[in-house]
Amino acid sequence: MAATRTLTDGTRTLAQPSTLSRTFDPNPRRGPISINPLILAALLGGGLAFMPAVRWVSAPAAPAPVVSVWSGDGHMVVCDIAWSELRPLARKAVTALLATDPDYARFGPSCVWADRVRAGGRFPEYTSAHYVNIPRGARGYDEARDCSERLCVVEAIEIMADRLRDPEVAVSDRLQALKFLGHFVGDVHQPLHAGYGDDEGGNTVDACVPGDRHTNLHHVWDGFILSRMMGSLDWRAYGKRLEAQITPADRRAWASLDPRDWANESFEIVETEVYVGSGEGCFTDAYAAAHQSTVERRLKQAGFRLGALLNDIFGSA
Repeated sequence: MAATRTLTDGTRTLAQPSTLSRTFDPNPRRGPISINPLILAALLGGGLAFMPAVRWVSAPAAPAPVVSVWSGDGHMVVCDIAWSELRPLARKAVTALLATDPDYARFGPSCVWADRVRAGGRFPEYTSAHYVNIPRGARGYDEARDCSERLCVVEAIEIMADRLRDPEVAVSDRLQALKFLGHFVGDVHQPLHAGYGDDEGGNTVDACVPGDRHTNLHHVWDGFILSRMMGSLDWRAYGKRLEAQITPADRRAWASLDPRDWANESFEIVETEVYVGSGEGCFTDAYAAAHQSTVERRLKQAGFRLGALLNDIFGSA
């Protein structure tokens, strides 16, 4: 980042250019993982704590806090795919951080934490960090225009990644950074989290779904399409299915670790897909089917890239 920003918790953003504009080896080598027995005992003794399956609880794509639901399931799917992508050093580091968490023993469920604390009014400085607004017809994300007046998801990803890289940061703060990072990487891959500010990322666009249930366009992409895709599968089974579909060609094509690229991909989907075929505002199973491949691709990209980013942060051995 070119400029520093002081947050209300007293921390500052990067004074140096971001180190995230890089690519990585798209074919990770997995091997045996050595875990400290004390950490293992903590993991085995801890219970899983996670949000009810309310389908990716997401932040609004506008300054005003309009609560909408990329579901809890969606975030857990992303982070479970990422966990499968971790190499031994990164998995050991993530495991060690989670062993200090009283609420989450597994990485997947921990990725809904950012929405839980936002709903509870904690960390207000990160309310806008779940999204970025990009004007209609723009050529893409522009930092000076889209992320200068308030923290946006692109900058938030960089901040959390740099906190995790810094061994001088307290363990409790690095744990928070891990959970924020897992969540924010999921958010930026949901197209309407890089949507238009004038309709709050689709939150003010009225919609209905089968069963005559009134909702909004943002929720259609957060939950309705995903619920149709998952069917009777839980998030673990669905995540494993998506992970198995990632090909070597996908790994090469998705090799960017720059969150600006990720935001631009989402914005392109907003510009070319999201508002097409909505009819009179009622979104049918046919609309869900038409966009299923896009949503599945974004979930796979988010999980794969989050895993690659954590490997980059903690070591690739």
